[in-house]
Amino acid sequence: MTHNDVLKPGATHRRWWTAPLALSIPGVPILLWEYSLFGGDDFTAPVEYMIWLGVGSFALAWAPPWRPSTQWLRLSAATIGFGCAVLPLLLMVVLTAAMASG
Repeated sequence: MTHNDVLKPGATHRRWWTAPLALSIPGVPILLWEYSLFGGDDFTAPVEYMIWLGVGSFALAWAPPWRPSTQWLRLSAATIGFGCAVLPLLLMVVLTAAMASG
């Protein structure tokens, strides 16, 4: 590590957007599609909570200031948002396979 690699306190991080963008590109369309399927349905309330948790996590991934100290928060929130987007989709695939095999 050279002297130029160290950021000064309060400096902005130039590549802060890579983690949220890499997980938001596939995650947000999945969340929108799932909301169109399960949005106003009273029977799938836990799935709807998972969708809203994913939306909130993606919003939190983009919200912190652009400092290197908030990079872990940004990456964690984007990962949780992507997980909340993919888990209901995986549940649908598993249940569809179970119904088709039966």
